[in-house]
Amino acid sequence: MQLLQDPRLLGSNVILDLLAFVVAQTINAVQLPHQRTDEGHLGAANALSKALELDMANWWAPTAENYFQRIKKDQILAAIKDVSGLPVPDRLTSMKKSDLAQEAEASVKGIRWLPAVMRG
Repeated sequence: MQLLQDPRLLGSNVILDLLAFVVAQTINAVQLPHQRTDEGHLGAANALSKALELDMANWWAPTAENYFQRIKKDQILAAIKDVSGLPVPDRLTSMKKSDLAQEAEASVKGIRWLPAVMRG
């Protein structure tokens, strides 16, 4: 590995960038529907997340398009309840899913809420 022996690169961030790339290629934090939460690859991903103090709210926020329209209506209602800490208003339960997704997006805007699966 001549790259790592080049003295011009040792003092730079190239080695750290390379190490970060290699580690990133080995981490699989995706939990498929049939997988349990205690599977080994998820434990490794969680350990790395904790060690790095990764806060997904710094990188991602749920919107109607990227999250709420992709989950079931009862999950959207549960998210709204989770955000407010209150029972879901009756007017929301009869909304169409697309309108409810917009309502959910508005309810989480600016508060750094994340779905449970993304909370460390």
